[in-house]
Amino acid sequence: IGEKIKAGWNMDEIEKFTKEEAKKEEGEGGMNDYGFKKKGFVFNYELGFIDYPSGGDDLALLAIMLVHGYQFNPHFSLGLGAGAEISSRGAYNIPVYADARIYFLKTRCTPFFNFAFGYNHFIGDNGYDGSQSNGFLINPAFGVRFALNKKVGVTTTLGYKYDAQF
Repeated sequence: IGEKIKAGWNMDEIEKFTKEEAKKEEGEGGMNDYGFKKKGFVFNYELGFIDYPSGGDDLALLAIMLVHGYQFNPHFSLGLGAGAEISSRGAYNIPVYADARIYFLKTRCTPFFNFAFGYNHFIGDNGYDGSQSNGFLINPAFGVRFALNKKVGVTTTLGYKYDAQF
C-alpha cells in the first residue's frame, strides 16, 4: 500500500488493468503495405515466355507486356494492355487487349485469376505457316502474386493463349 508504480501512480488509485489490441494503421502492416490499393490506377509490367505452335513447329517467344488499368476495389482491376512477343526466328506477335484481374485474398501472397481478350497481329517471314495470322485472342490464366513491398510485386502465371485467325 502506498507503493509507487513506475508511471508515478499509487497502487490504491488503480481500479483495473486491461489489455487492448493495437489497431494497425495503413503503413503499419495493413493491406496497403503489400501493394493492394483500395482504388486507383495500377500498372503491370510483364515479362514471360510463350510456346507458340506454328506450322507443326514450336516457336518460343519472349513476351513483354504493359497493362495500365484501374483498381475498382482490393479484389478487382480492369485495364488495357499491349506488348510484343518476339522470337529468334523472325516471327513477332503484337497483342492489344483488355485485361481483367480478380485477386482472391488481401494477403502478401495471393492467388488470382487473369482474363485477357483482344486482337493479335502476327508479323513473320511467312516461312512458318505460309500466312499471317491476325485475329482475336483469348488468354485465361491463374497465378500467384507475391508483394515485395508497398509498390512492387512479382507474379507467376500459367495460362492458355488462343488466337482465332481470320
